[in-house]
Amino acid sequence: MRKNIKRFALLLAVITLSALNLSCEKDNTKPEKDGPNISNGKGVFILNEGNFGWGNASISYYDKEADTIYHDIYSEANSESLGDVLNSATIYNDHIYMVVNNSGKIVVAKTNTMERTAVIEGLVSPRHLVPVSGGRAFVSDLFGNHIRIIDTENESITGEIPIEGWTEQIAVVNNKLYATAVQANYLYEIDTQAEQLTDSLFLPPGPSALATDKEGKLWVLSGGEAMFKTSASLYRLDTEKLEVIRHIKLPESPMIYFDIAFCPEGETLYILGDNVYSTNAADPAGSVDLFIESPAGFMSSIGIDPYNGDIYIADPVDYEQPGRMLIYDSQGQHKVTHKTGIIPGGFSFY
Repeated sequence: MRKNIKRFALLLAVITLSALNLSCEKDNTKPEKDGPNISNGKGVFILNEGNFGWGNASISYYDKEADTIYHDIYSEANSESLGDVLNSATIYNDHIYMVVNNSGKIVVAKTNTMERTAVIEGLVSPRHLVPVSGGRAFVSDLFGNHIRIIDTENESITGEIPIEGWTEQIAVVNNKLYATAVQANYLYEIDTQAEQLTDSLFLPPGPSALATDKEGKLWVLSGGEAMFKTSASLYRLDTEKLEVIRHIKLPESPMIYFDIAFCPEGETLYILGDNVYSTNAADPAGSVDLFIESPAGFMSSIGIDPYNGDIYIADPVDYEQPGRMLIYDSQGQHKVTHKTGIIPGGFSFY
């Protein structure tokens, strides 16, 4: 069964477009044995999902100053495979928490060496992890019908909050955890202190991605359903009342919309679909503009460098050969393209 909503809408187009525009990419790849110099503010972790069921997930590291990419750094550091489908990663307390979806585990490693320090097992199909106060973290799940609670000191599961169905991205605003439920079309609110579900809000079609603007308002992307041709929407929420204060219909697209991310100042929101679009959080009209045209490939994830506002886009190419990482400046001008591992699906900035 497919585990990632990003792939479904792209599958039919892969055959015809995957070979285009690959000739201009750079391949500044260092032998893994040299090892990267992982430093705060100087690099980006590239999360390569790998093929479902193949156990070939990997993590790459991009040294921004040297314009050099290092592949499979976890396996090099630990002489073991990362697992099956790396869905997301969170950096917390000088460690990186790598959520390995189909392996049902979270692998914890030192950020600067990638040396494994713990493996949290017993999860069903984990998706995203967010740390909160009190040495805890919450984890969403595809099939678990719950949000799991993790003790980040003992690296163990300590509890769960029942929620029926698939929960995807999660975010914390004012001590409340918000979780998107893709199939149920709801956003759920959880009190992180009481560890209880407190409220919910209906936000169709297919709420999946979250981002917070400079005023602390929560934005929700409901990406649509390409198969049923339902239009995608953006919602801006007042979380104190858990109500919609702005609803933006996104441009019609042959694909679903996959992801959103704010610029470092929290003013411009980038929306990833068939192209990259942008909107200003302060614009009451909610106008949405084309920002970056699709580079004749597939864009499955977007990340924004918190230091300089550069825009990182993941292109899985054909889901079998190494993918691509495309970097644009904050004005939308292309800077560089690099090869990644198999199926790049996200970025974690250190």
